[in-house]
Amino acid sequence: MNKSFIAALILTGTAVSTNVFANQYNSFSNLTYTDYESGDSLALDTQYYFDKRVALGPLNQFDYINAISNVNARIIDTDADTSFSLGGEYFANSVMFGAQLTRLDDADVNLYRVSGGYLFADNIIAKINYQDSDNSALDGAFSYELQYVHEITGKDYLGFTLTADEKFDTYGVATKYFTQVGADQYFVAKFDIRAGDADYWMLHGDYYFNKMTSVFASYNKIDDVELGARFYFNDNWATSLSYSTNTDTDDDMYRISVRAQF
Repeated sequence: MNKSFIAALILTGTAVSTNVFANQYNSFSNLTYTDYESGDSLALDTQYYFDKRVALGPLNQFDYINAISNVNARIIDTDADTSFSLGGEYFANSVMFGAQLTRLDDADVNLYRVSGGYLFADNIIAKINYQDSDNSALDGAFSYELQYVHEITGKDYLGFTLTADEKFDTYGVATKYFTQVGADQYFVAKFDIRAGDADYWMLHGDYYFNKMTSVFASYNKIDDVELGARFYFNDNWATSLSYSTNTDTDDDMYRISVRAQF
């Protein structure tokens, strides 16, 4: 066999293998700075999964329903308060257990959240959450969540998340549509709506020119408009920039974020 042909095969196989593994990740970390009318904030969050999450094409798009055990941590520093949180989810076959602790430092309050869930199938999971605090003025409360994803063709899907509080005074549905529109182009549309005691809706869209470059926009009921762009320098590092304003108050907000995923 021709040696150059063998060498080409080896190089091709190496490239394919590298590409496959480059699109699988365990950890995701974000550093975000936000400047708004009344001040600014700095946030650092990280999440680690105990198995690989596989990108669907765009490097920040993954399966709608996650069934991989994980841990997470976050710190947010604003002019009003500094908060810390630590939590995670553990999946044992089809059963899920979760916990989250959030500390509001300046307010001297600890928030506790525990969750239990059951994965009925790869495309449907139900969860019950209970949240309480060490502030006697705040009552503990249950909430409910149901996620369902409908696979369309290829990687395209339509996902739904239904939520409600324990008395069903507030309830909502979040939808997400993911589709491939070209050889390396993708489109994502999200629509969230809440009703009852909380009356709110939000529409968001992302267009991916390729797996590394995208633009996004959002609009909500209180007339907030956001425009932004995201760019991956390589398979592991990205940055995003966005500008938002309220068409009623003319309040402006600028956000820059750096993301690392490995």
